[in-house]
Amino acid sequence: MAIELDSVDVTAVANYPALNAPSMTFTLEPQVMHIQNAANATAGVLLSFDGVTDHAYVGIGQAAYIRLEQKATNIWAKRAAAGATIVYVTVEGGAPQDPGFI
Repeated sequence: MAIELDSVDVTAVANYPALNAPSMTFTLEPQVMHIQNAANATAGVLLSFDGVTDHAYVGIGQAAYIRLEQKATNIWAKRAAAGATIVYVTVEGGAPQDPGFI
């Protein structure tokens, strides 16, 4: 199974970047995304798969990680509130994993 990892610092990103400039682009079509807010004590992160609509929220503290079965190769990210925020996204290509492994 192919795996890619990317991260983006959204500390100064209050709005999604331009539609032609996603925050992250993956070369493989993901079957599963593991998304972690690395600076999770400070601010949550909003994610979009079209650069306009909020599709996911990665919270703070206990809710600083989400798992999505999403096939989008482009992700736009912005901070949900003021603060230092770095988001890590790991995507896995191939068959979806058993949701019970996490």
